Amino acid sequence: MLKRKLRSNVDHLLTAKRKAAEARLDILFSDDVPRPTNVQECIKYIRELVDWRQFCEKIPPIVIQSQLYSILVDHTQIDNEINALRCQGHVVIIKLDAGYYGIVNKKEYLNTVKRQIEELDLEKETGDGFIAFCTEGELDVELGGKQLLQNLTEPQINTLVRSGYLTSEVTGMFYLSIPNASLFLRTFNDGLKSLKSIIKRSKFKEILLTELLKKEGKKMKKLGNIYYSLHLIGAEVVKIVGTTSGPLLRYVEED
Repeated sequence: MLKRKLRSNVDHLLTAKRKAAEARLDILFSDDVPRPTNVQECIKYIRELVDWRQFCEKIPPIVIQSQLYSILVDHTQIDNEINALRCQGHVVIIKLDAGYYGIVNKKEYLNTVKRQIEELDLEKETGDGFIAFCTEGELDVELGGKQLLQNLTEPQINTLVRSGYLTSEVTGMFYLSIPNASLFLRTFNDGLKSLKSIIKRSKFKEILLTELLKKEGKKMKKLGNIYYSLHLIGAEVVKIVGTTSGPLLRYVEED
């Protein structure tokens, strides 16, 4: 009886904590833009924050995995749903940088890759082998060399790494990428640096989210302040604090 009561109290506290955490970003949502309740809805919401046409089809719409953690509280739910979408062939996970994973619609990824294979004049056999590999079955986040060798030769794999279709940090382990990933990363990192600078220059290194979203800057314009703010919150670069004036973003000092 006591255990049941304690469990009930714990569940109540967790529910209250989750509701409080979810309410922290309510100002971003409305009847016209409802709050996402699952990963698929989150991906749709974040994609629509950006006019991706400005990249001239060189990159597909990209959602940074950390952004999802700012909207949905249950990280286990997020990871499980991402994995399910990947296994079902709806999305692929690309490695953008040492700390960033991008979530991309699989059809859009393949269309972008096919277009780039033609534009970059990649050897047909190598391009066809890579497309076949991406099309057959589910794509893991980490791709082993043996797995790639089912459709490709070692020289072809090396060509794909040099051309930007694959990336590798450890011998024998690869990740999906796109040739123009640097275009997105440069835009993302420049804007992120500008937004972080605004927060760090604010009094006590904290600023209301409503005020931050009003800030303008050339480097932040392409992706938009909400896109960056979601990453800062999800990656815990800033701590979000509830106030009577709305959510406050407080910069977390780096070790």
